[in-house]
Amino acid sequence: MERLGSRGVVSNIETHVAAIHLCLKNHFRMPALALIYCGIDVLANLSRPADNSEVMKPDFVNWAERYMKCEELLAVSGLDLYAARCGILHTYTMDSRLSTTGRAKPILYAWGDKNPDEPMKVLRSLGRTHPLATALRIK
Repeated sequence: MERLGSRGVVSNIETHVAAIHLCLKNHFRMPALALIYCGIDVLANLSRPADNSEVMKPDFVNWAERYMKCEELLAVSGLDLYAARCGILHTYTMDSRLSTTGRAKPILYAWGDKNPDEPMKVLRSLGRTHPLATALRIK
């Protein structure tokens, strides 16, 4: 497999971020989330240990906790974000094996200026309560 030089990597990441912004601008929310989580995978891959041939769950979790400071800034763990990633990428929902078994908090999303409590109210109205669920605002 051909390896990109640092300029190629940076260019690809810039294009990826531009695609996320394009999705958000056009209210393509689920594709934006998928791209966000794929982007974290890519960045985790770039910082994985050299002796690992591929990115794995611990790489994603460690990257999110180290560089996103997700526990401090978002009140979610790297494992919560990984579970959310699995839900979005595999089922296009908030549900993943990690969240449905209680090993990670499900994450709901509030868009723009929406109150993050609103998605929680909708979830409760559907009879789906989870005491540890959290909502993130994406602007």
